[in-house]
Amino acid sequence: MKTKKIIIASAAAMLTTMSACDMIPHKPTPEEIEQMRQDSIRDARIAEAKGQLQACQSPLAMPKGDTTYLDPFFAQLDSAKKQPVRIMYYGDSQLEGDRMTCVLREQLQKRFGGKGPGMLPARLPGGTYTCTLMASPQLPEYRNFGGGAVRTPDNGYGPRCEMWRAEGSATLTYVCQKNDKYGHAATFRKVTVVAKGTGTITANGTALQAETKNEGLNFYTATLAEDATQATIAIQGSMDIYGVMLDGTSGVSVDNVAQRGSSGISFTQVAEPTIRPYYDHANVGLIILQFGVNAIPTMTSDKQVESFVGQLQPQVAFFKQMVPQAKVLFIGPADMGRRTSPTLSHPMMGAVSKALKQMCLKEGVAYWDMFAAMGGEGAMSRWAQEKPSLASPDLIHFSHQGAEKIATMFTESLMLYYDYYDARK
Repeated sequence: MKTKKIIIASAAAMLTTMSACDMIPHKPTPEEIEQMRQDSIRDARIAEAKGQLQACQSPLAMPKGDTTYLDPFFAQLDSAKKQPVRIMYYGDSQLEGDRMTCVLREQLQKRFGGKGPGMLPARLPGGTYTCTLMASPQLPEYRNFGGGAVRTPDNGYGPRCEMWRAEGSATLTYVCQKNDKYGHAATFRKVTVVAKGTGTITANGTALQAETKNEGLNFYTATLAEDATQATIAIQGSMDIYGVMLDGTSGVSVDNVAQRGSSGISFTQVAEPTIRPYYDHANVGLIILQFGVNAIPTMTSDKQVESFVGQLQPQVAFFKQMVPQAKVLFIGPADMGRRTSPTLSHPMMGAVSKALKQMCLKEGVAYWDMFAAMGGEGAMSRWAQEKPSLASPDLIHFSHQGAEKIATMFTESLMLYYDYYDARK
């Protein structure tokens, strides 16, 4: 009993001593005060960014609900002025003329640096909002998508799923368009021709040197003495051309790969030696896929929807395997009006959007529902009634103004996730 009293007394004495110590206020050092201030600012920024993300009207669907899925790509954006990063934006005729991609490119280059329109084809009928091409002679074209395509026996189509063959002498003259809206794409400093074969290539009189040599494709490149708005590519010899890259020496590049008539199901048919080296060499950080407009019109049943999405799933898996360092983001198709009932959507629109989202999340990639972002059922008809009209008369494609609006909506949504990343880093 006596021992117990001693222990209790000792404990009480310790508590008294500790309490006395605790009563002495700790005066924070200037460093601690600054750290607390910085922590408070950071917490407020995170809360604000998270609130804006939660309030987003057209959010991205992330695998497992993980809002940090794109963080590795955003980190590349932050480092782009030291290590250039590239985005490959593949899609159907909604991307023709660079009309959606140019909005995303301009906003990213304005914020993270970069110049030029990115990788261009060796045929460009009608030009784009950012570039025109004059070719002499017109080079034979081979591709693995769309009607009337001429195929190659070896499937050597390259990163654009298309290839042009130059025999003897050929000249490609690219002229960037002066446009206040897309000013960053109007000039470039670095020229790269993606090709294989034997011969020589010059750009504006400067010989291009092969940066890499491999079995599939090479990168013939030169950095010009000053920014340029025009590139005259002279080819001598026998070469397969996979694309011409007009870029800055740092920052972000965005390649517009518009595939008229494609449903996005032919990527797995491209020979790996002509496609993997591009992704590795160009430091591709994000793959965007936007398909569906060519498949939906013929659909009448859920079974057809299931079949289409089943064909797209291996394509998504292909990019995950081919470009493991990149993130993948699928943009679902825009609304499509019915010809017989213009105010209504195609009857399978909702089913396709839902099935695509489920497939993408199961595959572990991000998804943006363009149909929902537009307003869902009957949206294209409503967009067509705007002044000026935001849709083409076919109620399938956007007008220029409509493409600019939907691309701006997507870019703003994407940047909300970047802002959330930026607040947390």
